[in-house]
Amino acid sequence: MISGQTWWRLKNLADIQIAQFFIPKNEANADKIITDDEYRDFLSGRKPLQGPKVGMAMKVAEERRFFHWFLEFPEVFAQGGFDCILGNPPYLGGQALSGTFGYSFCELTRYLFSPAKGCDLVTFFLRRNYHITKAKGFNAIITTNSIIDGKTREGGLDVLLKKQNGNINFAARSIRWPGTANLYVSLLALAKKEWKRPRELDGKSVDYISSFFEDTPDLGSPMPLNQNKNQMFQGSIFLGDGFLLSYEEKDKLIAADPKNAEVIFPVINGKEINNDPEQRPGRCIINFFDWDVEKSSAYKEPYENVRQKVLPVRLKQKDKGAKEKWWQYSSKD
Repeated sequence: MISGQTWWRLKNLADIQIAQFFIPKNEANADKIITDDEYRDFLSGRKPLQGPKVGMAMKVAEERRFFHWFLEFPEVFAQGGFDCILGNPPYLGGQALSGTFGYSFCELTRYLFSPAKGCDLVTFFLRRNYHITKAKGFNAIITTNSIIDGKTREGGLDVLLKKQNGNINFAARSIRWPGTANLYVSLLALAKKEWKRPRELDGKSVDYISSFFEDTPDLGSPMPLNQNKNQMFQGSIFLGDGFLLSYEEKDKLIAADPKNAEVIFPVINGKEINNDPEQRPGRCIINFFDWDVEKSSAYKEPYENVRQKVLPVRLKQKDKGAKEKWWQYSSKD
């Protein structure tokens, strides 16, 4: 068991290394950044762990609450890691990560989990859980359906299955969440070893499960079709669900003032596109376009709805533009 001065020295060394990703790289902090050479001096003991640079790193570590698994569970890692990890990690789309946690967090995850870039937050939990599990151990998580899509798959399951000897032995592609949230999730279990026993995919026994949650080996990522280029785009990023309305809420806003209909529109998402043959809009949305606050606030009830429900969310974001123009969509491209 590590304790006392040895523990604190290891914690300081770990904190210093991570803190460098979160200290802004500007002239004001030029004398507070620890270089690789300086870190090696601290690591070898040639240089004592003291001074303003170390103090800055410790301040950042305390503010960010860094967590180092090998120090918190030394007895587990002395045996190679955990036998099994079960989890329900948080979900957050790749483009929303920088707005929520800042650019420094994104840089850190790209460094630690390369080639994971543009992934859902769940990817980093999946990769970390797998890393701290001992050889021949198991991982099982509740995750989003996006775990098998695009960059999230490439930075997560593809890495574990193709490069780190992982094998999926259980998967369920789409399960309705039993709680009140209108949500569908995927279930996933991974073995950190060769797996020659039966596997289960959507309740059926299969011989193999790919990173696409298919029972045949995948042939690589789908190829883009040039004829579809510029035919569609991801859509707007709201950063705040206060823009979205049920039909009942829409009717109330228009009843309060018929002019409000000018900023309320039907909206469809992937669920309607994939599951409704008629692709009927399931909700409505408030849209103030690129208007200034004076013009937007003229639509009193919709503006107040956004102010109450979107502004508190935006104030927590790192994105300066999203805070300053909180009544507009965060991204309109």
